[in-house]
Amino acid sequence: MLIWSIVPADLLWQGFEEPPKREEIVWQGKTVQVLVDEKGQKTIERLYSSDPADFLQKNWQPGQKIFWQQK
Repeated sequence: MLIWSIVPADLLWQGFEEPPKREEIVWQGKTVQVLVDEKGQKTIERLYSSDPADFLQKNWQPGQKIFWQQK
């Protein structure tokens, strides 16, 4: 993208979000990719599994909030 402006780039892009923080964790024996918000709340984004039945379970669906504490 090309923007022609006399406004400095710092001011122009101020307020835009940084990319969301993602982590891969093992939760309840399954490896999942989660999005981490500012408060540390984790939301499932992706499930890594070779078992098709795992993808049909409601608790593994993307968007599910999880309560996970790192030990």
